[in-house]
Amino acid sequence: MEIVIRNNNFKCRLYDIDTFMDMPLANTRKLLRLMFGEIWSNEESIETLRAWLLNKCAGTGALVIVRESDLAHATELAETTRSAVAVFGSVATKDLIKALKAAKRNMRIAKNLLITAERTHEKVLKLQTFFNELIKEYESEEKHDSSN
Repeated sequence: MEIVIRNNNFKCRLYDIDTFMDMPLANTRKLLRLMFGEIWSNEESIETLRAWLLNKCAGTGALVIVRESDLAHATELAETTRSAVAVFGSVATKDLIKALKAAKRNMRIAKNLLITAERTHEKVLKLQTFFNELIKEYESEEKHDSSN
């Protein structure tokens, strides 16, 4: 999905709207301010961005829930394996010890995936909040201009 941001002589074409997730938040805010600087020439891009943000918020929120479930499952499996190794103590087989190491590795991976998903969701929420603030600013300016 592509959006074009125009403001006076400035023109920025993002061929993939997911680029917003790769940019630093400060740069994204600058682009959004430019977009809302000439709202009449960016209406299509604003609507595209609005729809993308709604979908992205829902998608990242669902991903966080899945990652939390994955971490809970990995933690449970690691604890079960750990207790099985503990039962055998020093006579635990190499296979049990390998299984314990693999379970701990999977738990670390699940934890890192959860952290990444939470950070992504947090960033999308910040973008959504900033976008909504710009919408409110524009609407309040529009009401102020129409009352004069």
